[in-house]
Formats: sequence, structure tokens, C-alpha cells
Amino acid sequence: MATKKTTGAVKPEKNVRAAAEKSGGASSAAENSFKTAEVSVDKKKNYVKLSVTCDVTLKTVSSLKKTVKELINEKFINMVFDLSGARYVDSSGLGFFIGTLKTLKEKHGALHITGLNEHVKGLFNLINLTNIFEIFEEPKDSVKF
Repeated sequence: MATKKTTGAVKPEKNVRAAAEKSGGASSAAENSFKTAEVSVDKKKNYVKLSVTCDVTLKTVSSLKKTVKELINEKFINMVFDLSGARYVDSSGLGFFIGTLKTLKEKHGALHITGLNEHVKGLFNLINLTNIFEIFEEPKDSVKF
């Protein structure tokens, strides 16, 4: 969403198309607001490992959701997210993981997370997500279902 600078606060632009036209293109602001997540998928017999090499943010969760949905449709209900390549997870990313965990549990599956850097691990600890998710220090331990 385009923003414009005001004194003291940043407010969303009411008309994204108008903002895009001001910046030089009719659709450039809307098209550049989301990007494809960088993730490699390694399918195993009873689980799938997703190695994420981008930040998990509002800009990438749509792509991640699409990937997860496709894997669930292929009957993969046990997932390992290796976040060793992700530097940052924002609130949209946290919501993505919570929603994915809920979906997998409804299908009697599981979600394991490994490869958290200190910043992301601190965030998970701060909001008690370490009590909800199965988080593993060692990637080899995360693939045991």
C-alpha cells in the first residue's frame, strides 16, 4: 500500500492507483508490494522440509501460503520449516505459522521449526510461541515425526 508523508504520522494513501501514477506507473506500487518467497521444498516419505531463504513478512506470506496449500493438497501434513536463511519474521509471518499449524493439526499433522536466529528466537520466546510450536535447535531432530 502506498503511503504519503505527513507531519507526525504516516497514513495509508486512499487511492493506490493515484499514488502509483504519481510515482511513474499505473500499477507499479501494487505490483511491487508482494514478492515470491524464496523457499526450497524437499519432499520425503512422511514429511516435507521447506527451507526458507527470505524474510517471512507481509510481502512473502502469500507465496508461502500458496506453497503450503499445494503441499497439503498433495497430502503432506507434516512440515518442517528451516528458517536458517530467514533473517526476520514479522507479525504477518507469525500469523502465517500459527494458521499453518492450525490447519495441519486439523488434518492430524504437525509443524516443526528449526534454524531460528537469535532475533527470531527471541521474538518467539517473547510472545510465548515456544509453548505452541515444536522448535528444534538441530535440523536432524526436527524431522522426527
